[in-house]
Amino acid sequence: MHPLVELTHTMIAAANDGDWPRLASLTQERHAQLLEQFAEQIPPQASRDAERLILELQSLDRELQGLCDSARKAMVGEMKQLRRGARATRAYGTIASNEAP
Repeated sequence: MHPLVELTHTMIAAANDGDWPRLASLTQERHAQLLEQFAEQIPPQASRDAERLILELQSLDRELQGLCDSARKAMVGEMKQLRRGARATRAYGTIASNEAP
């Protein structure tokens, strides 16, 4: 397995674990490796291998993007619930202070 593919699988595992700091670090590492991998013009005899690598990375990136999108949506939902809870707490506090003698 190509090192970039292995690294991308590690990134997917970090996303599945909700380890966002690790995912961010791995993303930077992969970016550097991608720049190194494709810094030079690809010789014609290696173009098929490069194409397969790119297609595999694109497929894995779609999977990773889906995981990140799902986590973001879940976090947005949690934040909305927290805001609702905070509003309810404030409202209760206002009512309670208005009813106090």
